[in-house]
Amino acid sequence: MAAQKAPLNCIPGMAGKTDRQRFVVKVYTLMLLQVMVTLGWVICIKAIWPIRKFVLVNYFLFYVALGGSVAVMLALLCCCKKLARRHPINLILLFTYTVFESYMIGAICIFYSVETILVAVACTNALFVGLTIYALFTKKDLTYMGGMLCGCSMIILCAVILNFIIRIPILNTVILVAVLILACLYVLYDT
Repeated sequence: MAAQKAPLNCIPGMAGKTDRQRFVVKVYTLMLLQVMVTLGWVICIKAIWPIRKFVLVNYFLFYVALGGSVAVMLALLCCCKKLARRHPINLILLFTYTVFESYMIGAICIFYSVETILVAVACTNALFVGLTIYALFTKKDLTYMGGMLCGCSMIILCAVILNFIIRIPILNTVILVAVLILACLYVLYDT
């Protein structure tokens, strides 16, 4: 009876797997909330001059947010794996990470036109929806990629730090492409 009421029974790989369906719905709800917080902050920065001025004048807060974001990520990946799986601490860490990332994205968006931002949002959403559909309907098991994704994340982090110190222009493009590919693989892995 519960399996019949599950929201994702129409997807072949999910039919009858109510625990998996609840997990997917919860994860996508959290991701939607993260996107909404970020979008709300970007709209505030683009539309309200005093907020934009505050972000421009206090540019050091961008670096605080960057450090906080990296600290939360490293804590989750290296030190506090068990702690990160406990409720409500996991939601607090996720919210903290979202605030840091939203602040950085908003600060970066100050320097781009609204049209450019909308194109980036549309492309990101199209990519995310397409990869999600693929992941939900594929018969391939992609859970083996966890260790590889973690290793690639660390390599990209090292490249970002190196590029911050050395400043190699082509490395910016390489890092961008690597992050995009990694983000695609994470969507497939997590779905």
